[in-house]
Amino acid sequence: MSTHASSVRGRFYAYDNLKFLLILFVVIGHFADELTVNLYGQYSGDPTLPVSDIFNSIYIFLYAFHMPLFMFVSGLFHKTADGNDGVRAIRYLILGILLKLLLFSSNTAFRTDFDKDKPVNFSLFGGDGAYWYLVALAAFTAISYAVRNADPRAVMGFSLLLTLYAGYDSSIGDDFTLSRILIFFPFFYAGAISDPERVYSFFKKAYIRIVGVLIIAVWAYLCFSRLELVYPLRKLFTGRNSYYSVSETTGMDIEFWHRLLCTGISALLCIAFLALMINVRIPFVSAAGARTLQIYFWHRTVLYFLMYINYPQKLAHYFPDHFKVYYVLTAAAVTFILAFKPFGAPLNAVIKAIGSSSKDKREVR
Repeated sequence: MSTHASSVRGRFYAYDNLKFLLILFVVIGHFADELTVNLYGQYSGDPTLPVSDIFNSIYIFLYAFHMPLFMFVSGLFHKTADGNDGVRAIRYLILGILLKLLLFSSNTAFRTDFDKDKPVNFSLFGGDGAYWYLVALAAFTAISYAVRNADPRAVMGFSLLLTLYAGYDSSIGDDFTLSRILIFFPFFYAGAISDPERVYSFFKKAYIRIVGVLIIAVWAYLCFSRLELVYPLRKLFTGRNSYYSVSETTGMDIEFWHRLLCTGISALLCIAFLALMINVRIPFVSAAGARTLQIYFWHRTVLYFLMYINYPQKLAHYFPDHFKVYYVLTAAAVTFILAFKPFGAPLNAVIKAIGSSSKDKREVR
């Protein structure tokens, strides 16, 4: 085996390991969100839920970087020049619509006593939900193709300006996933104009790893010890709220520089976790890192079911001293279980039906 082949194999192990860690963070973040405490005004959630501010800390820690880094890695393996942008964009869009239908159905079926009287509205091109990620990837694929011949510096500069100033327009929100498309595109595009092997070579340097550990340690300290300082940024990190709506919720005067601060924090944390990539094959984890789509697609339905059967309440009842740990471990277990191949079979069938060419053998991730 050649030296180049070895480096390529190792590089992909590194990215697959990272992607598994990120999808684990996504699932834990969604689980944590169900038990967060409303720090702004009176809590209006299900009063039977065993909420805790530790989940607020987990939430803000993870949401600051897990989707921006996912977008960067997705962009890193996106190649506009291969001529399959149209197929990929359609594939992402159809999968996004299917996920929206699944989430609507599961949310309707698994309704708790607390929210069973609340209407579940369906809007094909609006509303919040995990489907947004796939719709955003479809948009990013189309945009990257449209700007393929433009100066990358100009594209990046313009996209960053849109990121900063889109928040002043209250009409930009969940409809067509427009807000998140504008907010997260710079991360995707940064990956798209980068080379995976060069990125890995840069971030494996020892001093970069040390800096990465320090960045993560500082952010963890702020999230878990000084939560009041960073939690007001929660709605900005989700990428779906205007400055006005965040100001109204937090009582702060939110401006573009708050978005700039969040973008900077996200970028630093992306750098930090890229620096911690492990360049070895980890049994199951490395393979599961190539199946993040199926984990992402199904985990929300599992979470809806667990909330429906009052799983958090049962944990708190039977394990009052350790339910928080067991709850997070449940999220990890769901991630591992959904990584098994059978959960990917329906999605692979859809992908095959949509069509692909010999130039596009990569799995949707």
